Amino acid sequence: MREWIEYDGSDEQLKMLLTAKGKFIVGRKMSIFKKPTSFNMVSNQENLDWLRKHFADYKITRFLICKPHPYADLIKIWADTGCPVYAKHKVIGQSLALRNAQRIDWNSDEWEFSLTPFEE
Repeated sequence: MREWIEYDGSDEQLKMLLTAKGKFIVGRKMSIFKKPTSFNMVSNQENLDWLRKHFADYKITRFLICKPHPYADLIKIWADTGCPVYAKHKVIGQSLALRNAQRIDWNSDEWEFSLTPFEE
């Protein structure tokens, strides 16, 4: 389980936030900003200084890095192209091709997903 990290203003923490693959949430003493953010920026001195100033201005005291969805890249490709997604049931081994019009439960622990057919 992810936990809040006390923000100390170190370059190490700022680099972690600037380059995080997942999104993050920041908080301050009296409220939490609930909209996840992602920068995906180069961790050069200019960006470190910008983020440090931004956090100081908003009195940020902690942050939480969100775990990215395990199929995030696949979902993006599927949504952009409409290509088939292949699903395989982990227990019974059934596999099938899913099309754009079908509802997919990306959070199911019973299925694994791929952009290429599974070997039978």
